[in-house]
Order: sequence, then C-alpha cells, then structure tokens
Amino acid sequence: MNPLLLAALLALAVPLSATAQQQDAAPVAVLTGAEAIYTADPDRPTAEAFAMQNGRLLMVGSAERVRAAYPDARRLDAEGRTVVPGFIDAHAHLMGLGESLLQADLVGTDSPQDIVQRLQSFAEERDLPEGAWL
Repeated sequence: MNPLLLAALLALAVPLSATAQQQDAAPVAVLTGAEAIYTADPDRPTAEAFAMQNGRLLMVGSAERVRAAYPDARRLDAEGRTVVPGFIDAHAHLMGLGESLLQADLVGTDSPQDIVQRLQSFAEERDLPEGAWL
C-alpha cells in the first residue's frame, strides 16, 4: 500500500474514532411513567418505557426490563402523559412563500450595519423610490 495513502487514512481515523467515542459518551436516558408509549409497531403497539442515547432508541419494552438493562441511566418520568413518535410537519403556505419574496431577507444579519446594508440592497434591487416603505 502507498505509504502516503496509509498516512492519510490513519490521520483521518484518529479524529473519526474520537468523534465516535464522544457520541457514545452521551448519557443514556430511560423514560418511564407514561400513560402509553405508542410504538407504531403493529406487533407491539404500546410500551411502558424506552431507553435512548444521542437521539436514538436503544430499547423499547416494559419498564422493568428497560430499567434492568440500563441501571445507571438518567431517569425521565413522563408523569402519566402519552408519548407518540415525533412528527415533523414540513408544509408551506404558498401565499406566504410568495409574500416572503417581496420582503427583505434579514436572516443571518448580526449587526445594525448588516441590516442597513441588506435593506439598501433590497431597495436598490427593486428600484424603490427614495422614501418608500420597505
């Protein structure tokens, strides 16, 4: 194997392994005490508890089994609430999207000077008369 290629692979492996170790170091959390945990699994539609780490489920099942599997985990009590899988509603209102094109984009500005510069550019691009509302 080419020594330069081997050195490059080793140089990449060290930071990547450190990243993996840091992710594994995140604490495990166990959630119990829910009225119901809906699993979206037709064979087991509800559960009593689950364990998670780094935003990923590690185990779903009875509170007794999950606690036994992760005795040192951080404990979370759902206090009788219902737990459902996360839903991300990615939708848009077309009228609002169209209207946003008529507005100055100030996202990412971090100073009054940035805001003024963006507003000036916005007015120039649209050839607004002096004194017009932005």
